[in-house]
Amino acid sequence: TLVGVVLLSTIAIYWFFSGDGMRRALEQQATARLGQPVRIKAARGQIFPRPGIGLTGIEIGEPVRLTLSNVDLSTDLRALLSRRIEDARIVISDSTIQLPLPFALPAEGGAGTGAPAGAGGGGASETAGGIRLVSVREISLRNIRIVSRGREIRISADSSLSGDHLTLSRFTADSGSTS
Repeated sequence: TLVGVVLLSTIAIYWFFSGDGMRRALEQQATARLGQPVRIKAARGQIFPRPGIGLTGIEIGEPVRLTLSNVDLSTDLRALLSRRIEDARIVISDSTIQLPLPFALPAEGGAGTGAPAGAGGGGASETAGGIRLVSVREISLRNIRIVSRGREIRISADSSLSGDHLTLSRFTADSGSTS
């Protein structure tokens, strides 16, 4: 029976990461959190060398106001098992944001956590599900287009987050006539 349970668990995990289960679960959670329809073209999960997910073709809003072409997220496994996001990496590329957004950005402490702003302790904030955000080693924005009232600006940036301290190491912006 133990072999059967392990085999069924392996098949379920494989289906979730390689099939449509993860994509649909993420769409449902994001739609509930933002109050706007969220569609994800493809999602892939990985466990090694670091747990993470890669998302492509994310569209948010009706009509679509936020398009994220490529999003890669990863974090440290040991910290994740302790319900912490630590030494994470976030890369967002080739995306478009049309302002104003049709939803409010999540407040510090996260909606539905029951935690007051800044209640994560030690500068860390708590996200939905009781997971503490401790640090993000790399936050990279590559070729992000922001559009508002017929004007457009393209930005790229590199930064990191430790507790409530954001360090911006590189930022470029180009509006076509000004850089």
